Amino acid sequence: MNAKTAAGLAAKTVHYMKGTLQVALNQAMKWGMVMRNVAVLVDSPTKAPIKEVAPLTIEEATTFLEAIRGDRLEALYVVALSLGLRQAEVLGLTWQDVDLDQGRLEVRRSLQRVDGKYVLMDVKTRFSRRDVVMPATVLERLREHRKRQLEERLNVGSRWRNDLDLVFTTDRGQPLRGTVVTHMFQRRLSAAGLRRVRFHDLRHSCDTLLQALGVPPRVVMDILGHTTLAMTMERYAKALPHAKADAARRMDLLMSGAAAQGEDRSQDRSQSAQRQQR
Repeated sequence: MNAKTAAGLAAKTVHYMKGTLQVALNQAMKWGMVMRNVAVLVDSPTKAPIKEVAPLTIEEATTFLEAIRGDRLEALYVVALSLGLRQAEVLGLTWQDVDLDQGRLEVRRSLQRVDGKYVLMDVKTRFSRRDVVMPATVLERLREHRKRQLEERLNVGSRWRNDLDLVFTTDRGQPLRGTVVTHMFQRRLSAAGLRRVRFHDLRHSCDTLLQALGVPPRVVMDILGHTTLAMTMERYAKALPHAKADAARRMDLLMSGAAAQGEDRSQDRSQSAQRQQR
């Protein structure tokens, strides 16, 4: 376990390896092959603290969308922010997954690099497999991107290499590297004068913004492909400052309305009492 930790494996991964050993050694004890399960005696490595989610606010998201208008990968960023796809899911989208006529998008696979070669692999869980209805703006950006990609294909001719029929590629049709996309994303943020966030925070931003716009959490869960509703509500979503202020305003309206109704009822009772006295 020390060797695996020193080799750079995450504490969570080493913990899973220890769990596998514990199960195996428990079976060995039943078979009489060992006297005790030594894996139980070993402490798991300390897990790294969970990285704090840093979603974009509505104002920051608006600034970012304005800054990337016309960018070659504008549609990629828009899909990630508006639909909450993971980076590997965005990069693994094929044109067969996108229905530009019906305005729907299917998340089925992710782009992975295996032995130096890019391959499409099924998403991790059944919850990650999902159909998403695209907002009109996303659909428009994808149509523009499709047109641009066809022009690039004509320009490079036989050098085009989009064998996987990917939606997002290099200007020669090759798969995009996640690290390159992240680097370009960071540059766009800097150029727009925005704070530095991770590419994955676009997914967190989608979660938070959808809830701030009043979309029911159960719908947000389906859009993002979360395993549980608790994950949608607790793990990702952050209450935006303006949302808190809006909640305060709504409560104030409720309380003010209740107080006003109370005053009206009090006046009605007073007037009724005066009439009875007469």
